[in-house]
Amino acid sequence: MLQPTAIRDMRAASGGYATSVWRVSTGWATFALRVFEPHQRHVLARELLVLRTAARAGVPVPRVHAIGSYEERPAMLTDWSAGAPLLNALRSEPWRILQLGHAFGRLQRQLHRVPAPPGLRDNWIDWPRTCEPRLAQRLRELPDPERLLHLDYHPLNVLAQRGQITAIIDWTNAHAGDPRADVARTLTILRLMAPQQVVARVFELGWRAGYGPFGRDMPLFYAWAGGAMVHDLTGRLSDVELEPMRRWSAKWQLR
Repeated sequence: MLQPTAIRDMRAASGGYATSVWRVSTGWATFALRVFEPHQRHVLARELLVLRTAARAGVPVPRVHAIGSYEERPAMLTDWSAGAPLLNALRSEPWRILQLGHAFGRLQRQLHRVPAPPGLRDNWIDWPRTCEPRLAQRLRELPDPERLLHLDYHPLNVLAQRGQITAIIDWTNAHAGDPRADVARTLTILRLMAPQQVVARVFELGWRAGYGPFGRDMPLFYAWAGGAMVHDLTGRLSDVELEPMRRWSAKWQLR
């Protein structure tokens, strides 16, 4: 990937649950080195596929420079994207909440216009666990436009700088599928995981305005997103912390 003599500084960066992320500085540029577990070669291949697809469609994503491995651990070298997580911008520049929310929504709408590339997994209904049978049946009865879905689109995985969104990162959850699933996942995260509810609701107003109409049958997708979140966070959160997510899913299933 890089000759060791070219590296001037390498330090661990804040990464996600799935991979380790290192900030690598040379004399001419700064890169992000994402290191996967040995059994995650398919995850790297998926991220490479979606990053190239998104880039060709004009979606701001880190540019891939190289892929390789070290001691059987696959790795990907990309640009170190400008900016910081959007959540940081919302905290440091609260006067931009509506502006950034609107940009966040416009970008997600742009993403959902991108056809999913051939070969991208499309089993989102049973991700990250098998969906409740009746709900799964209802979802499968709906037309599925097979668009590119991020499925972890929230203010920690979108970067911003000086009021502008610069990149979408962390495509580990990417699927082909119905954009309504991606929207439902984002709303569920904003409603249930935001530490400052007033700020989150103002941001949500901007996001909704930027994205536009979500579409029909959204209760089905909200119920699915709540169940997905419960499964995704089981083991990381206590039963007490998971209870609002269970109630969210149950509420929408009743509708």
